[in-house]
Amino acid sequence: EPDAPSRPGLFAAPPLEGARGGLALMGGMLLIPIADGSKKGFGYMEARPSIVVHKTVTLEGFVGDALTADGSQIFYGGGVTVNFAPSWPICPFLGLGGGGLSVFPNADSFILKREDVYLARAGGGLLLALRGRILVRLEATNLTLFTADSFKNAQTFSGGFGVYF
Repeated sequence: EPDAPSRPGLFAAPPLEGARGGLALMGGMLLIPIADGSKKGFGYMEARPSIVVHKTVTLEGFVGDALTADGSQIFYGGGVTVNFAPSWPICPFLGLGGGGLSVFPNADSFILKREDVYLARAGGGLLLALRGRILVRLEATNLTLFTADSFKNAQTFSGGFGVYF
């Protein structure tokens, strides 16, 4: 009937207003230079707990793992994310962070040794809020991995699900 209430749509505003924390589980691709100098893509997964300071600003930790030709690479650290339109159903965001990367060589590698480097991270993406407080996060980041005397760049392209509570 014309006066009947409409059916809710697919999208809703992100539940950032009044939220205290959150968690996102992401997966995607890591493009990183390996020991032979070439840049290759590998599977990647990451968990991101967050503290909501304001609906436009969240503090996020991250821990991720990628299995590469050089071995297992563990990413860890923290940063800040700025949500530019926290009341829009599709919310663009930018993030900056820092931390470290530890490389654990494969068991059959006799040349490569365990390595720890610092990392700086910058990226952005979209936060899509669906009905039922389900969040879809799409993101691309650039990682600068560095030691005192060298650096290299890597990129991640990921997507996943999250929740704010």
